[in-house]
Amino acid sequence: MSLCRVSGNSLSFFIGLFLAYGTSYAQMKRAPVWVINLPVTDDTFYGLGISETRDNPQFRTKARKMALRDISEKIYVSINSASELTLKYENDQMEYLLDETVAMESTNFLSGHQKVDDWTDQRAKKYYVLYKLDRLTYLENRRVYFQGVEDIIRLKRTEADQLFDSGELVRGINKLTDGLVLLNEEMDKLVEPEFYVSLQKLYLHTRYELERQLSRIDMRIQKTYDFQADDPKPLVISGFVTDRITGRPVENLKTSMEVLKGDVFHYAFNRQNTELAIHGFFPADQTATIQITVEIPLPKEVRALIDRAVRNQFTSRPITLQFTPYQVIYEPSEKGSGDQLLVRFLQSITKDLGITEEEKNALYRIRVNPRKDIIGRQRGLYTASYEAEIVVTRTDDNVEVYRFTFPARQGQGSKRHEAITAAYQRTVNDNDDFLSSFVTFLCTKPMY
Repeated sequence: MSLCRVSGNSLSFFIGLFLAYGTSYAQMKRAPVWVINLPVTDDTFYGLGISETRDNPQFRTKARKMALRDISEKIYVSINSASELTLKYENDQMEYLLDETVAMESTNFLSGHQKVDDWTDQRAKKYYVLYKLDRLTYLENRRVYFQGVEDIIRLKRTEADQLFDSGELVRGINKLTDGLVLLNEEMDKLVEPEFYVSLQKLYLHTRYELERQLSRIDMRIQKTYDFQADDPKPLVISGFVTDRITGRPVENLKTSMEVLKGDVFHYAFNRQNTELAIHGFFPADQTATIQITVEIPLPKEVRALIDRAVRNQFTSRPITLQFTPYQVIYEPSEKGSGDQLLVRFLQSITKDLGITEEEKNALYRIRVNPRKDIIGRQRGLYTASYEAEIVVTRTDDNVEVYRFTFPARQGQGSKRHEAITAAYQRTVNDNDDFLSSFVTFLCTKPMY
């Protein structure tokens, strides 16, 4: 059969096959060399980015980001292999670092990058782009960047020195703290060896200066304070946080107190004058032990870096509050009233405080005015009501200094005394407000 007699359909098939092969061949022939073989030189970082063009309107942006990430990875490998100062990151941490590096491209890390070429594979629907970053440009940009960091740190230290000279210790410490936080952030990033050493020097000098200034804080606390219960004023510990150099109180510092022994009821700090006022406590053996801590405004990451010896001076040594007891007397008429339950309860409180009963030298006279009513009996049960009032007066002038009225409560029992006892228990033993106020009164004499 003659070739000239090939059917029209067969001819169309061969023509289509030829054109398709020719187009594909032409596209492969037009593909730049860098698509297959990325350039490698000592003075330039190259990065290749690829993205799908199908249904992807942002394909150029995505390819560019991939190319810059490729450059970042080469920089990372270069830095990591050049120095042991850089940490050996796990894969996920390296991925994070590379993404962060690309995000910083407009600032200092990849500034100066240039687009070299791009190419679109129409058949495969892929877009290729080639970027480069000159190594010397990169190093110069980094040098300028870290010089800026160093300038910021030196400026903060100069500002801190001026604040220290004017007596503003806390504000000066805050300036140095800001500098340390900035340096920590920079050292946690991807850093070249020569720049890392410079940052480390700045960091060590700044930390030393911060520790030196923190050492100026001096807590002038006595070991023991006498707590005079018959003094009309509370125990006041004033000016206990001072500047070791100037001797002046350090203001604007938060202070907290921990009770190591005993039960302190009321205390307050005067924030302006660094003054502690203690109003009362319940001592098991006439003593209470407290510890005061100065809250230095340091971030956790900075506090962990400060020398332990410096941190320890922020907390005072244990302070003993020595309670000085006195004598009281219960009025005999009340003792003979038949209401021994409440009197014995009050006596147990004063005894625990070390307060004794002595009529001749008594500071206070305590009078109990109880009232008990039997409401009635129903179905074999008695119902009783109990209420009482406690009045304390000074023995020298009979002036009333304390009064507490218990609300009436009811109780039931098969016998009269059981009903009264039940009403008493509900009235007195379940009244925390009375216990707190009465003990506080006994430990600190009210103002009058």
